Amino acid sequence: LTMARIVATPFVGYLIYCDYYEYAIASFFVAGFMDWLDGYLARKLNQMSVFGSFLDPLADKVFVGTTLLALCVKGLVPWQLGLLIIGRDVVLVGGSFYVRHKTKPLGASFFATSKEAGITAVEASTISKFNTLAQFGLIWFTLTSSAWGLPPSEYLPALWLTIGGTTFASGYDYYRRSNYKNIFNTKKTG
Repeated sequence: LTMARIVATPFVGYLIYCDYYEYAIASFFVAGFMDWLDGYLARKLNQMSVFGSFLDPLADKVFVGTTLLALCVKGLVPWQLGLLIIGRDVVLVGGSFYVRHKTKPLGASFFATSKEAGITAVEASTISKFNTLAQFGLIWFTLTSSAWGLPPSEYLPALWLTIGGTTFASGYDYYRRSNYKNIFNTKKTG
């Protein structure tokens, strides 16, 4: 289900680009349901994995980045906010690759997902979870404002400021929790 969300994401961006906001809203709703169902089934069937703990947030980042880019191109969201959100996600993904490079045991495959390969599940902080929810809210309300005038567009700047704040706060929280000094000095083990 997570891979289906990733594959379907460019289609949602295309719908936004072509001004098919009601179809984009329906696709957004389906993607959200698939995300919930994926998590529910993983917990219910005890199918949670380290790989899934990386892939699910990546799918969220791809979805947010793609739809946000389309909204920025259409002039519905300010470029500055789009760059902040997408830039933060690029730094987080790039940083996670760097951390993996610096901390993986010798002989372990870079993309190995077992605990023996030195991988632990990704745990999002509370502010990061709230930020992701807020970013999805930004996309939802921008689409509904464009399709139906709800909320009225004059309320969107307050939402932009809020999302900018939560994005910055969650990025800072990742930086603070990363123990970056130890990561940059870490030698590969093995």
